[in-house]
Parts: sequence; C-alpha cells; structure tokens
Amino acid sequence: MMLAAMLLAAPVAQPADPLADAWLVQVKPGAKLAFFDDVEGAKPKPSRAYVVAGDVLVARDTRGGFTSVTFVNPAGKTRSGWLDSARLTRIAAGTRWQGVWQAWESEIKVMPGRIGGTLHVEGSATWGGHDPQRVAIGSVHVGEFAVDTRSAGDRIAFSVDESGENGNMAAPFDDAPDEEYRCRVQLRLLGPYLLAYDNNACGGANVSFTGIYRRSR
Repeated sequence: MMLAAMLLAAPVAQPADPLADAWLVQVKPGAKLAFFDDVEGAKPKPSRAYVVAGDVLVARDTRGGFTSVTFVNPAGKTRSGWLDSARLTRIAAGTRWQGVWQAWESEIKVMPGRIGGTLHVEGSATWGGHDPQRVAIGSVHVGEFAVDTRSAGDRIAFSVDESGENGNMAAPFDDAPDEEYRCRVQLRLLGPYLLAYDNNACGGANVSFTGIYRRSR
C-alpha cells in the first residue's frame, strides 16, 4: 500500500522538448489557399476558410501532398487544418522576444528584465472567459505568473518558485522535481508566433498556457 501511494504521488514526467516538432511556413503568391479539415480519401473537400499570399503559419506535420498548419490572427483566434504543401515555402524565424503575445484565452508579455540580459515574462490565462454564462455567475478560472528569466536562443524554460528564495528570478524548469504542482513553462520563439507548453499547474482547474500565440499589433 505504501509503495502504491508513493507511485501515485510521483510527478508526471514532462516531455524533454514538446515544442520541437514545429517550423515556420509562408503562403506563396497566388490565389486564396483553402484549408482542408480532413485529407483522407482520394478527393479531400476544401473548407470555406482560407489564407492568402504572404500569410505566415506554424507547421507541424505532412501527409501526402498536404501540410498540417495553424494560423493565429493578432486577436488570438486560431484556425488549424491542412494546406497544399506545393503552395507553401519554409522560412526562417525571427529572434525578437519582446512584445505582447495573444492566444484565445491567454496572454504572455515579454519585456526587459530588471537585470541586464534578462527578460521579464508575465502570463495571464482564463478558462471559461469567453463563456457569458460562466462570466455572469463568476465561474471563470484564472492563472498567472510573473518572473525574470534568461533566454537560450529561441527557447525559454522556467519554473515558478513561490518560496521567494530566488527573488524575481525564475527557478530552472527542472528545479525541485518532487514539487508536482509547481508551475513549469516552456516557450519557443517562432517568428511572429510564440509556442508555449506548461504542466497544467499554472492556475485553476482547466487553465493552461499551452498553445500558439501571435504577437499583438
């Protein structure tokens, strides 16, 4: 019984790099490019949603002549699906962290930190924030974090140590692995997008920062 209890209490292992399988693509010049929601079968049916020449998207997979992509507009609304790979070209990502990054129910701000060479990263997220009924009865769940940290190229990874021992500086991502409910966040900069992954311990029930963010205008 004691062994079983210890196993149940062990923290769930975080994937080493859950953000690695993504790259940046741009729509080539030409007519509107329709999304496909499903590319199975001999003649996939295009949807009404589309992107246009010059749009930049996050790609994650290929299947036959199609590429799985996600497009996020500056307001944080997301559209995912499949696009004709022949109409896409792979492009290099930028390196500018600072800005306000928007997803549908979450926002991440990146600013200069108090110490030279650091970045101040603030996150706020909700679950149910777009549900009028939940808003009316005060049943929206929230989460937030605010830390100073350093980037490693196009990556940032940290954990939020609420003990205050580190001051404003975030603890390393894998610090105190026995603390199962410590908020842990990984970020990857990908051009106009910010990819985020957390351990579902950064707020109330169902609140998560995991997703694809677009730099706000």
